[in-house]
Amino acid sequence: MSVAVTTVPALPLKALSTKLWMELEEVVKEMEKLVGTDMLKGLEPIYDKIINETIKPLIKAPPSEVDTVFKEKRMLFANYFTKISSSITESLVLSKTGEELRNSLRRFKKIEYRIYGALKDEIEKSEFNGIENILYAISIAADYDLWVINSILEVGFEEFIRRVDKRASDEIHKLIGYLLSLTYSLMACLFVMLRYKAVEVSKPVAETFNILVSWCSKYADELDLYVDTINLLISDEYYGVIKDYIEM
Repeated sequence: MSVAVTTVPALPLKALSTKLWMELEEVVKEMEKLVGTDMLKGLEPIYDKIINETIKPLIKAPPSEVDTVFKEKRMLFANYFTKISSSITESLVLSKTGEELRNSLRRFKKIEYRIYGALKDEIEKSEFNGIENILYAISIAADYDLWVINSILEVGFEEFIRRVDKRASDEIHKLIGYLLSLTYSLMACLFVMLRYKAVEVSKPVAETFNILVSWCSKYADELDLYVDTINLLISDEYYGVIKDYIEM
């Protein structure tokens, strides 16, 4: 079982929007201090593959075929997502212990707030339909990130993984599925919104975009539900109550 510490690395802002990436120069430098410049640069080819091999084919798919293309490319996207997330997790969590780990995660939380805040500001300027749905999806992705980080800060990485494995193994697999689907559909929408103006997009692309926006809301709802469920199951207080109830 693998739990992504963050979805931010799976939103390759540099590949999506050079302008936004440059505006976040200080954030990027802080990220480099946390996980290493070489490691971040090493992820850039994977970002490019995500865009060229999974995002662009999805955006270019006719509305009648977008569901088929999504299912065909989702596994490839998941493979790239896992590589990125695993690299970030290793640098942020697995290579650190004690107070060093806690400081690292607290600093990363600040980075997350800056990135999601910049995304929010940029999306609110857009003239595309579905802005509220996209902002909602971004907020749920951010909440997921913060839930994982705060859980690790509270009980430690190994204990967090142990509780999830023991008490919510089925739920976490479903959560990861919705997380992947949300991240894929959200990245595709952000690719369009950050690179183009609404008037520049053809009618077929606009229709495909609208379909993906609706999926973002759907997957965000499911992700939010499973985070709440798992959070209860890994809480000693609530898990004891649930276990006693089941055994009655």
